[in-house]
Amino acid sequence: MASWIRNIFLSLNGTTDPAPLLRSVLATAHHFRAGITAVLLEGHTVDEAPLAGNGLAVGAVSTLVTESRNRLSSRLEDIRATLEGLAERAQLTWSESTWAAGKPANPLYPPAGAPTPHLHLIRSRGTLTRTLKAFAQLTDLAALPHPRIEDGSTATQIRNELLRQKCVPLLLAPPEGLASSPQRIAIIWNEALEDIRTLHQALPWFQAARTVHVLSTSPKAARSAPQLLAYLQLHKVAAVLEPFTLKSAVGPDASTTNLSDPANLLALIEQLSVDLVVTGLHATGNLRNLLLGPPNDSIAQQALLPVLACG
Repeated sequence: MASWIRNIFLSLNGTTDPAPLLRSVLATAHHFRAGITAVLLEGHTVDEAPLAGNGLAVGAVSTLVTESRNRLSSRLEDIRATLEGLAERAQLTWSESTWAAGKPANPLYPPAGAPTPHLHLIRSRGTLTRTLKAFAQLTDLAALPHPRIEDGSTATQIRNELLRQKCVPLLLAPPEGLASSPQRIAIIWNEALEDIRTLHQALPWFQAARTVHVLSTSPKAARSAPQLLAYLQLHKVAAVLEPFTLKSAVGPDASTTNLSDPANLLALIEQLSVDLVVTGLHATGNLRNLLLGPPNDSIAQQALLPVLACG
């Protein structure tokens, strides 16, 4: 699996504190011996034209723009300080460049395979959509802060754009990252196209794991789960099918419930001591709006575990 992921894309605009996310991605890069392409969107500041169009006075617009640029400058200083600290501990080498839309990036990919990962920080002057298309489409993994940690408007916008592009798997990373290969993986199976895309991307992760559990979230998905197990067996993955229907009590008061309830799904994931959740996700205004929707999105929101997902 270490030879499969050669480059990790990281956006530094979707997090209020860059240090935990950088440490998280660095732990993952060490494991895979991958390079890191980290992008800070310099153009992601307050735009003067819409503000003026909304009738704000020239002085107020100027103040907002200045404050936005100051925040960006402060963020860049924090990122550089964090990278210097990581470099001093011999965990990382790094470089920096500027990119503008329409121009080739140099270097596009940092070197991979070295004992010490190399991070290339790119200060982008393009729009968010153009920047993600330039750097996130042809990479192996996009690392984003976990929704439980960062779920502001920018983080949500970046996550949704990558889910809509459907071109790269997302790793929603908690602060500690992936220090080692996940050994207990849970597949949340809902038969959705997003689930199937994620399965194909996750095969190398399954092959390196000790245990893979399949958790169906509907009666229809439960009926097709044996076929999923047979498919995984073709790839030498011996998965375990967890029952869709659960007993909530024993004896005369026995009753049943099932995994369509996100609370039951989360409880089972915790009971199995899972260290990676694999699931499809949907692009939306905010993952919190999906708590009444498919359990996949609810679990990604609630479980403070690494989540590997595709849109």
